[in-house]
Amino acid sequence: MQIGLVLVLFILLVIVTSLFGCNSLEAEEEVSIAGSKGFLLQNRTRDYNFVSTSFSGDFESPGPSPNTVPPGGNYRFEVVAKAFYQTTTAVAQYVVYSTGGSRIGALSLTFETRNSGIDWRVFVGRPNSMTSNSKLYNGVVNVTVSDA
Repeated sequence: MQIGLVLVLFILLVIVTSLFGCNSLEAEEEVSIAGSKGFLLQNRTRDYNFVSTSFSGDFESPGPSPNTVPPGGNYRFEVVAKAFYQTTTAVAQYVVYSTGGSRIGALSLTFETRNSGIDWRVFVGRPNSMTSNSKLYNGVVNVTVSDA
């Protein structure tokens, strides 16, 4: 008699869990495996301002604000990072002006993350009068743009 009661209770537990527990487990899983990767744009030029024109892709909500990065200034981006070999991509576009107001060219930053942000890449399109490099420092990818 007790084995039958345990079996019935177990079956009821499975039914209730499958009806009510599934959605909440999926929501918790999404929260626990989703994250972001930080990217820091560093303007190490002497005479150029970077003025943002557009942002697209997988930036962390609410996304970047319109900004100007002056010589010596920084701007931080947070890009969504997903688990299990999923790649996310975000693009930031800037116009480069001299401190005197002349348009020099365009600066394009493409950020990619993969494997919860463990793997990352940065592609930089820039005027010829500048150089760029990127490296990981304290968990944040520093993207430095300098005079050539």
